[in-house]
Amino acid sequence: MQILIIGGTKFLGRHIVQAALKRGHTVTTFNRGTANLKEQSAVKKLIGDRNKDLSLLKTQSWDAVIDTCGSDPESVQKSCEYLLELTDSYTFISTISVYKDYAGPDQSESLTLKNIDTDKREYGSLKAACEAIVEKLYRQNHQILRPGLIVGPYDPTDRFTYWPGRIARGGKVLAPWSEMPLWVPEDEPDLAGFLAIDSSKARAAGLKFRPLKSTIKDTYDWDLSRSQAEYLTGLSAEPEAMLLSQLIQEHQDFR
Repeated sequence: MQILIIGGTKFLGRHIVQAALKRGHTVTTFNRGTANLKEQSAVKKLIGDRNKDLSLLKTQSWDAVIDTCGSDPESVQKSCEYLLELTDSYTFISTISVYKDYAGPDQSESLTLKNIDTDKREYGSLKAACEAIVEKLYRQNHQILRPGLIVGPYDPTDRFTYWPGRIARGGKVLAPWSEMPLWVPEDEPDLAGFLAIDSSKARAAGLKFRPLKSTIKDTYDWDLSRSQAEYLTGLSAEPEAMLLSQLIQEHQDFR
């Protein structure tokens, strides 16, 4: 297959490119060219800004387009319209953040979506607006994927990466709620089903779960291989030790 990937060099898109190449597909990426990856030497690279000039996309047609980074409705509208006659399929990577709330027993795709209100520039609402554009323009040949927390090697946020590294360091672990990757407040009824989204439709379409142990190991190995001095989330050793000491002392005083 001829596949166009909008994005493709940072995190999710990078993994998609690798998977497509491994399966023997011909891959073209369209992005701003901020990263030149040796592993993508076989990839045709179109360098451009989707918000400004899409003319490079007129060079050929594709069997499938995968949009990994669309979050602005105006930008997605332009991309979808421009590629309408150039592809047989448009896949949009969205998010479960499009749902209005996660209360109640039904946690399937039929959950109510957030209002499409781009004035507020809220991530979930913007993604919902992008979904609506894709569905309207590619009625019979689109796919919408709504992942939750995406983790693994190349994750630029460190939300998950911090934890394998911290646990490997040993000792008592302080897990501040604001930094935990999957923490959901128990007193938020609208979030009660956040970690219980039904994935049966995706599994029926062929999605397979990767063993968590493999994800942890690969993430940790990648973390060891990079030169980043500090995590972008979590606590460094010194402030964590100070807080642990303070909490232990407060607990002893309370007793």
